[in-house]
Amino acid sequence: AWRGFDISTLGMSPEQCQWAMHRLGLRVQPGAMPQDLPRGPFEVVLLREDLSQCDDPVGLLADCRDVLAPDGVLALMILPADHPVQRLRGYDAPLWSAPSARQWFDRSSLALALVRAGLHPETAFAAPSGDGVEIVLARREQ
Repeated sequence: AWRGFDISTLGMSPEQCQWAMHRLGLRVQPGAMPQDLPRGPFEVVLLREDLSQCDDPVGLLADCRDVLAPDGVLALMILPADHPVQRLRGYDAPLWSAPSARQWFDRSSLALALVRAGLHPETAFAAPSGDGVEIVLARREQ
């Protein structure tokens, strides 16, 4: 918001929504991805959904693409399976022990999922939170 963006967001619980509205001054509605995704177009969509637990990750990415403005950017936070932090942890990494995980993404399989969803991956960098989380930026295919 301090950069001038008009922010709308989804929160999973009423408590999260109330906290974000009162503490951060954000416009927040309770809901889940993708069925409650607000109508676009948006300049930026930040997706913090865990794709490993998603029934249809390509469909979710396509839903995000559909609400992007023509020059909009999808920012996806992901814990890639081939990240050095995950490799150092080996099979003891929490990534591998999530019983609800349906699939895991490394950088190449995530790039393929983005392309199948009509998005073009542009860059990736370490998230400020660290611990093996990356932020991947992608734009709509023209």
